[in-house]
Amino acid sequence: MVAVIGVPLFVLVLYLGGWYLGALVALVAAQATRELFALARAVGVRPVGWLGVAASAGTALLAAHEPDFAEWGARVLVLLLLVGLVSSGVLLLRSGEHEHSFLASACATVVAPLYIGATLSFALLIRHIPEARGAPAELPWEGTMLVLLAFGVIWVGDSAAYFVGRAVGRRRLAPRVSPGKTVEGAVAGLVAATATGALMGLALQDLATAPVSPPAGAWMGLALGAAAQFGDLAESLLKRDAGVKDSGTLLPGHGGMLDRFDAAFFTLPTAYALLQLARTLQ
Repeated sequence: MVAVIGVPLFVLVLYLGGWYLGALVALVAAQATRELFALARAVGVRPVGWLGVAASAGTALLAAHEPDFAEWGARVLVLLLLVGLVSSGVLLLRSGEHEHSFLASACATVVAPLYIGATLSFALLIRHIPEARGAPAELPWEGTMLVLLAFGVIWVGDSAAYFVGRAVGRRRLAPRVSPGKTVEGAVAGLVAATATGALMGLALQDLATAPVSPPAGAWMGLALGAAAQFGDLAESLLKRDAGVKDSGTLLPGHGGMLDRFDAAFFTLPTAYALLQLARTLQ
């Protein structure tokens, strides 16, 4: 039910783009950052929660305001510098209240907006690539399809890895990090991701501003599938350190926002980079 309701809503907001997509990404980033901070507190790290959550959401809103990488990146850099300075001051003031590591707490406050908010903001940067290259804003399907390339690879690859791993998986992929993942499932996920990228290339090869041919789509699907699996394993390691199965319970059957979007943290920046190089890959 979460997927049945969530996917069409997500596609609609993608189509609208701009501040609609920015607001959605900001909400997801804020909740995922809250969940990450909960994991940090479970291992004795005490980040400045309100500051990190606000900064994580702020990176998405900055991307909605200016969905150009150079302009957005400069603003995010300034924002993260401010977060580092303010968090250091706050932690110094409360240093006598708790037993905690000053360095770890300050780093967690800064890293969370970078790991979550900044990476998810690439959904906005990808969505508005056509406009940045001169396409009229009245034709929003081009940007929508580019974002769906990344998420389609995530969804199909993850599903293939799950079902094949459950059916025939024998060899553990990373038993100390995520015991449920298998080599067979990972290979199936990469194959499915590659095929999804090639199929998306058929739909994207005639785009006016950011065409992606089927061969280029296949290579992109393989790279994005690998990035998605690394993102999944990275979040599994965070949960293992904290000793929890899921980062939250907000989404029934899916865990928390951190669980649902862990692959996107690695995949979206990779997709943006590959789309900028798409003409070279074709």
